[in-house]
Amino acid sequence: MGLVCELQRDALNQDVFASDLLRKAMVVARKLSVPDMQVWVEHELSGYMTGEEVPKYRIIQGELRCLNPYRGEIPMYIQDRGLRDTLTRRRCEQSIAEIEELIRQHHEHGSKGSVVMSVPHDVGCKLLGDSHEGIHPPALHFPVAQLVCIVDAVRSYVLE
Repeated sequence: MGLVCELQRDALNQDVFASDLLRKAMVVARKLSVPDMQVWVEHELSGYMTGEEVPKYRIIQGELRCLNPYRGEIPMYIQDRGLRDTLTRRRCEQSIAEIEELIRQHHEHGSKGSVVMSVPHDVGCKLLGDSHEGIHPPALHFPVAQLVCIVDAVRSYVLE
């Protein structure tokens, strides 16, 4: 039980990296023979593969923005809600260590903005159509806070 109490303390301690917390959770899951927990921890530590189901907390919502050389970044609005949801929601498949590193880099550089993911070039060009004179194809911008929420959800899950 000492290791379980230590795991709970670490889950509550924001100074302990979630990746380190998960390694300790793996030891506990193996010692207590909890296979579901072992599988979840392995996914969180190594990332999720394309096609594998990801937990709901790993679905993130972004905003499409284009770069206008004269006005800077401008939001791209898509009227069709289904298409908009398809284009602006992404599965965050990265390992928890990668997510923590993205958060660290953002804080280190004093950036409170967003993490940017590219949109396939052909999709971006189709979205812009013929009216894209000088405007760069869109990219998907996610608030870094959504990545912090993923790390927080992992900590909560370990506590449960």
